[in-house]
Amino acid sequence: MYNFRLRHSTGPLHSLCPIVLALLLCLPIPATAQYAAWEDLRQAFEAALEQAPVSDWESGSWDPGDIEECFEDQSFCFGNNPLTVYSYAEFRPRFPELRRYAGGFMLGEDEGVVVLLQTPPEMQYMGFTPYVHNRRLPDAPFWSTRRPLVTASFGDSLNQLRFNAHPGPGEVPGSAYPFERLSALVMTANQSVATGLVELLEASGLPASATNILSVPVGDATLPLYAGYSRDADEFALLGRFSLPADPQAVEDWYAASPVAVYRVALDTGGFTPYPLQPYASRITGRSEYELLPGVEARLANLATALRRRHAPSAPRTFATGTGYAGEGWDCLRDYLPCAYDNQDALYYRFNTFPTILNMTSDAGNFWYIAGVNHQRTGKALYTNHAVYFVQIAGGVSSIDDSDSIGSAAFYAQAFAGGLEIGDFDDFYVFRIARDCAIDELEAGFCIEVPYPSQGQPIGVEDDDDIYPVIRFYVDSQSGVGPALSEIVPPVLLVYE
Repeated sequence: MYNFRLRHSTGPLHSLCPIVLALLLCLPIPATAQYAAWEDLRQAFEAALEQAPVSDWESGSWDPGDIEECFEDQSFCFGNNPLTVYSYAEFRPRFPELRRYAGGFMLGEDEGVVVLLQTPPEMQYMGFTPYVHNRRLPDAPFWSTRRPLVTASFGDSLNQLRFNAHPGPGEVPGSAYPFERLSALVMTANQSVATGLVELLEASGLPASATNILSVPVGDATLPLYAGYSRDADEFALLGRFSLPADPQAVEDWYAASPVAVYRVALDTGGFTPYPLQPYASRITGRSEYELLPGVEARLANLATALRRRHAPSAPRTFATGTGYAGEGWDCLRDYLPCAYDNQDALYYRFNTFPTILNMTSDAGNFWYIAGVNHQRTGKALYTNHAVYFVQIAGGVSSIDDSDSIGSAAFYAQAFAGGLEIGDFDDFYVFRIARDCAIDELEAGFCIEVPYPSQGQPIGVEDDDDIYPVIRFYVDSQSGVGPALSEIVPPVLLVYE
């Protein structure tokens, strides 16, 4: 079973996740008393569908992503985060849907997708993102069935900071604790359909304030999206991400119970009222780490110097610059390019290592350090994830987050920091990435191991496989989306070869 007790994940451990989750999320499991209210709501909603002016409806499934498969097939892994469990809405294909890829579905102008769920126990990140999954090229011959896989967002994700859920005792609508609550998501291109589905859910016992609308803005000339069932229609997707639970066992129990039901519903509303295109939320807050932590760049540079002293006379390659990626979904849609399930709740950061090619061997002298600012302290990220990727398939093989990073900078650097102005070591973190970590590093949660692939454990890389690190900064507490690159202090990468 996926071990939520660990704050870092390696390939062999994570490779169990898709198999187990496939069993947990896809098999019908009787509802326990803890989920009896959700089961009652599900039954009431299905009864309402039978009585309402519904022209058609079908139940789907909420399926886990299988990362292990892309390593086995050496196919594209979409830049998966090994510390995140991915799942998505799935339906039986209808003509002319082409199910060459999991997770894509067409959506008529009179239809909406409904996800009825009891949200999981508390975790550091819960998010749902609507995507265009694949689309037809505008200049394709009439006989062509080729549809590029764009997997690009057209709007913001719905995360726990702005998630509507059924109020608990003492809570008021609109301010409910988002975890372990009854809720629904409605994804549709038609405002009239959204209104009708909210009314059906309300008649089933779920307050309107507990329903979340994910609008699909079709028909806008700025970003043309196409609903319907034709060869020119887009296929859409709805993806969920779940990361770093506060109580791992409680979340494992939630997966086992699987209190999630998915529907595609066509309503007789008598008209089509499209949604306007909404821009991505601004990441700029006017609150920068350069101001929150005066002198932070020099302090971080001194921390890197202390790490170099630790291993003198060996000299690492130092990479202190990189590129941030954010808000690219619209560009991918316009240019029919793959966006690998971009998420506006994150800022993706990749070090500028070119022309250096990074590998990792079992040589004890071959390892990396990543040193950076404690972004949880500054409020610029709910959590920061560091993952190692296999270049060939954009597959994450291991990762570590900053949940347990307090003490890591002092652990590695304090004894070598004489004469250096670093200040409070807990303003920073240091992680080590290697083939083999020492016992004390692993117990402290400050080091992750890069695995080799093995029989039955395909997630891993060989010594000569090209790899690279990617940093994800998740959700600025003020903006509610990923932070702006201009407002955070980027980390430093030290590579010992």
